[in-house]
Parts: sequence; structure tokens; C-alpha cells
Amino acid sequence: MTTSVGLEWLRPDLDRCRALIADHKSPRRWTKSQQGRSELVTEIDVAVERLLIDAISQRVPDAAILSEESNPDPSALDHETCFVIDPIDGTEELAAERPGFGISIALFERGRPAAAVLDMPAHDRRFESVVDAGASLNGKAIHLSQVGALAEARLAVSATQYGMDSLRPFWDGVGAAGLIATPAFTPSLPPSWRENATPRSTCRYARTAPRSGTTRARRSSSRRRAAGSARQTAPICLRRCRLSTRAAG
Repeated sequence: MTTSVGLEWLRPDLDRCRALIADHKSPRRWTKSQQGRSELVTEIDVAVERLLIDAISQRVPDAAILSEESNPDPSALDHETCFVIDPIDGTEELAAERPGFGISIALFERGRPAAAVLDMPAHDRRFESVVDAGASLNGKAIHLSQVGALAEARLAVSATQYGMDSLRPFWDGVGAAGLIATPAFTPSLPPSWRENATPRSTCRYARTAPRSGTTRARRSSSRRRAAGSARQTAPICLRRCRLSTRAAG
């Protein structure tokens, strides 16, 4: 079974997730070990994940679900229909009561990204996208600008990785008009990649958003290979669905 539509039907459930987050100002937290590293988890991560899994299971009962907390097995992507969930993308931001966190959901059909949503409660921003049907912010269509050269583009990049000395040669070699360090945008890359990062002469990135907006940098093909299967969660799918456009302001 395939959905053949976007994820608008998840809006009421995302609203409930927002209310849940607002009601838990000081959530319980703990750490988990995953792929040799420790990651912060809160009771909100678990509660939001449960709410979303229940909603998806009711709507698309035969779909597989790849979720960061309860089912991180990437083999779920082999199913005809698969939802990829990161219930709180930016848990450390949430725990520190900073606004740079979101709820990320992507739909894969026959192994290919079909639709995605990125909800950012603290900013009251909900990005939605369907492949070949464009993207929207809070229900209004958004578009990429016609910037044709990387040298003219401003790129939003991981604030954490932007501050890493080992990646300084890479950032210096990107060649963009500007790099905007953005919290809670940190793809999980193997330590070997970070330690051996070198400047690259060319990179394939998303173009900038209209007017003063920015876009998150797309990974070059070499970075995608390096990342491998590390954390195959919704943020990657969102970028493939061109949902990385950020509105100005």
C-alpha cells in the first residue's frame, strides 16, 4: 500500500506534539549509547515518537516505521512504504530550552523519498514537501531562488561542525557567499570522516531561498557515501525532498 499523497493528515497529530512539548518544561532525561557514542534522550522524545507511531499505524497500518528511539533498524526502508521519524531533531536544544529543535518525518515509497514534514514548534514553522509538488511553510508555497552559482549562495550549516577545528579547512574551501551556523543541524558522521576532512574544490549544494532566506547545504555525493548508514533519519530525507528552504526572518 502507498499513500500517494502528502502528509497533511499528520497536522492534527503534530499540533498535539506541540502541546505535549509545551506542557513539559523540564522533561526527564538520560543518555543512550548508539554506534559507540552517547546521545541525550528525554521523555519528550519518547512521548512524541509514540504519538506519531500511533497516528501513522492507524492511517497506514501496513507501513514500516524507522524511528530513532524505538526502531532504528534501516532495513525498514526495504518495505514498499516506510515512514522515517526523528521525534525530536535537536534534543540537546530542547533540553537546554533553546528553540533550535524540530519534529522530522519523511515518507519513503519503494525506497525513494516521497514526502516530508519538518515541524519547528518554538518558531511556529511547519515545512511540508511532496516530491514533484513543491514545498510550503505554514501552508504557503515557498520556492528556491534562481541563484546559479555557489559563490552567490548563503548556506546554513551545522553550528557544531562549523566550530570544529578539524573541519576548518573544509569550510574555508566551500566557496559560498556566506556560511550561517545553524543550531540542531548536525548530521551524524563517523569520527574518521571528521578527523580526515580536507578541503574540496567543488561541492553540490542547494541554492538559496528567495530574498534574504537561506538554505541548508546539501551533502556532496562523497559526503553521503562517507556518512553511509549513520543515522538514516528524516533530516536526510527532508533535504532530498527539497524541504531545506528556510524563510527569512
